[in-house]
Amino acid sequence: MPTAVKHPFIPVELANAAFRYGHSQLRPMYAIRAGAAPMAVFPDLIGFSPVGDRAVDSMLFDVPGRPSAQRSKRIDGTLPASLIELPREITGAAGDSAYRSLAARALQRGHGTGLPSGESIAREIGARVLERAELALPQYGWSIETPLWL
Repeated sequence: MPTAVKHPFIPVELANAAFRYGHSQLRPMYAIRAGAAPMAVFPDLIGFSPVGDRAVDSMLFDVPGRPSAQRSKRIDGTLPASLIELPREITGAAGDSAYRSLAARALQRGHGTGLPSGESIAREIGARVLERAELALPQYGWSIETPLWL
């Protein structure tokens, strides 16, 4: 019989890698109400200013008797541009342009918390380790094992 966990926790791999992977499900644009032009999450829907013309209708949530809400996109390896170029309201003054990228922040966080590589996790669980050519990272100058987030 398994032993009971005395203190609930979230494994560091989930908190720092798998959780971030869901960001790829964000759509580049969202229609927030019928007849309104689609808007990007950042900067259009940032939430740090009066609602104004950004009032939300039933386009984001399923409401009985109304058309289905917009669904997230399938998980993939891409982030919408609004997460690659985060607005200053989110990042503050950033001397390094990479600091404005959620992807760069996720990679830095993974490195800082000592996340294992994707290859080391695959070896540990007995899964097939992807070949370098399958990952296409060398073409970007990446020479070490793959960050778990990727």
